[in-house]
Amino acid sequence: MILSNTFRVFNSKNYCLFFIGQLISRFGTWMQRTAVIWVVYTMTNSILMVGLTTFAEQFPSFILSPAGGITADRHDRIKVLTITQTVSLLQAGA
Repeated sequence: MILSNTFRVFNSKNYCLFFIGQLISRFGTWMQRTAVIWVVYTMTNSILMVGLTTFAEQFPSFILSPAGGITADRHDRIKVLTITQTVSLLQAGA
């Protein structure tokens, strides 16, 4: 019974689409991060540079998260999600 309640959310078509989209997005993000780390290490042979690169990738999220939370609370969440995912797609392709 507990297991059936756990997966009940997957009865919603919209949630399934969102879940699959997020799964693909996260997979792409981790592939990109792995590739960046590999390229930095290959070019520099420096663990320090890998660490600094990883820090530089994560630091903006740490700083901008409070503003993102406020924006998500004050505006239409669907629109905010659409905009942020589109920007992430464009950034990944650049």
